[in-house]
Amino acid sequence: MRPRQPTRSRWEFPEPPRSEADFYLFYFYARNGMIALARTIGRDKIGDPEDAAQEGWTRFWPHWVDCESPGGYLAMCVVRAVRDRQRAMRKAPPATSVGISEEDFAAAVPGNLLMRDQRSSRLAEGQDSHDPELAAALASLSDKDRAGRRTASG
Repeated sequence: MRPRQPTRSRWEFPEPPRSEADFYLFYFYARNGMIALARTIGRDKIGDPEDAAQEGWTRFWPHWVDCESPGGYLAMCVVRAVRDRQRAMRKAPPATSVGISEEDFAAAVPGNLLMRDQRSSRLAEGQDSHDPELAAALASLSDKDRAGRRTASG
């Protein structure tokens, strides 16, 4: 028996048990719709909607052979995958909580010279330092050397 070809208006599901060939046809027919569903529900807050849709397909695959309503069940799997991603993103720690203060993080960002200079000055004065030897070494440098400016030879 040949698998049914997808039609533009509606997919005709074969009766259970369904074959792997039928799954590939269904995947070809419904893939873009599931990505659009993930994009719509996720509203740009889940990262890549294709990944969320693929996770939904992965959850759906074990039930393909014998589920009653494959289209509805697949849509439910994709929706749940999107919701799980949204929930995980809400629980994720903010980007600044990586074990350093916001000030130290800002000082490490290239181009933030003002913050870097302020941090260097405090370290040179022995303030806000975890390493007293480092603070003493910085204090012994001239302002030009401490700022890390290159000379004509460097």
